[in-house]
Amino acid sequence: MDPVNHASEIVCQVEAVIAQARQNAAVAGNHELLRSYWQIGKLIAGMGQAHGDRQLPERTLTLWLSKILAKEFGKGFSRRGLVNMKRFYENYASGRMLYDRTSWMLYCKLLGVPDEDAQDVFERLNSRWAIRDLRRQADNAIRFI
Repeated sequence: MDPVNHASEIVCQVEAVIAQARQNAAVAGNHELLRSYWQIGKLIAGMGQAHGDRQLPERTLTLWLSKILAKEFGKGFSRRGLVNMKRFYENYASGRMLYDRTSWMLYCKLLGVPDEDAQDVFERLNSRWAIRDLRRQADNAIRFI
């Protein structure tokens, strides 16, 4: 076997291994991000219940929490972000999520579709659509509601 061709084959195989590892890391990172946002949403949903009679309005609680978290972790923890995390938990309380292909931003769009049946349709179609197409469909559904 020609050493140059053999080296080229090895380079191609190494490139494939690296590409697959990067894809696996991205999927795992997305999974962990969504799992953490779901858990944060669960904590926020339980915040008001934990205080019983002294319950503060959700807006007050999320504003207070966002000031603390945004300072340390950035703008993804704004009040709106925290409200989305709570809605994410409430909509997916069973933990049933589309980890592999769905980004946080797309979940936020799906949460904006008020009809649960419409959300279910988007989720079923997710297995067949490219993410770009699903985002466009979610945008269109929100626009017409």
